[in-house]
Amino acid sequence: MAQIMHSKGVSTKFKVLSEIAANQPKISQKDISKKIGITPQAVSEYVKELVDEELLESKGRSSYRLTYKGVERIIKVAKELREYYQYIMETVVSDISVWTAIAAENLKEGEPVSLRMKDGNLYASRYGGHGASGISTTNASKDEDVGVTSIEGIIDLKPGKVRICNVPGIKYGGSKNTDLRKLRKEVNRAKLVMSIGTESMIALRKIGAEPHIRYGSKEVIVDAAGHGVSSLVVCVGDEVASVIKRLQDNEMEYKILDMRVE
Repeated sequence: MAQIMHSKGVSTKFKVLSEIAANQPKISQKDISKKIGITPQAVSEYVKELVDEELLESKGRSSYRLTYKGVERIIKVAKELREYYQYIMETVVSDISVWTAIAAENLKEGEPVSLRMKDGNLYASRYGGHGASGISTTNASKDEDVGVTSIEGIIDLKPGKVRICNVPGIKYGGSKNTDLRKLRKEVNRAKLVMSIGTESMIALRKIGAEPHIRYGSKEVIVDAAGHGVSSLVVCVGDEVASVIKRLQDNEMEYKILDMRVE
């Protein structure tokens, strides 16, 4: 269990630290108390402890900033909470929930099934004696949606990989300075193509291609990879750093490809 779950005091202190992180450097103890539901006096005590632990720097009652150690603490606790959430979902919620899968073959209600991921979708087939399993809650023909409950085991899922085509921004030549032969080669081998930035979209159009996703690509990249779907992201240089951060935060594998004309 995540350490933060063992103590109300530890949990509240983390809430105080998180509120300061979200609103630094200007946030009053009164504002913090309203947001997390404790008295200003209690906030003051927690702030003092956070300063003593070198997680926080204070420059008065309304000016705070996290230290590097404080940032590391938030990342560490957030990771523990995410792992605990995954544990709950896998061991508790799955026992009482009905999940939706695609029937890989004709299935009957109450039939034991095996579960697997393919192309980002969950598939159920007649139980094969290995891997994750469950019980079908409905009759279903092949390729229909089917309910599955009493899931046991871990569904084998390899996160998708992300290839990032770094297209130069307009001040560095934009699509005119993009290696279109190299870009076409990458697009031809990709099942899912996304674009970020006008220069990237124009470069794709020059090779007769259109992205599958143009808006909200940063969110889709992570979601797709999390479902085991690899993707190609044609991204203007100025946005590459923010894409990489999203992927690193979610521990996703990626590779950067320079699309500038050599």
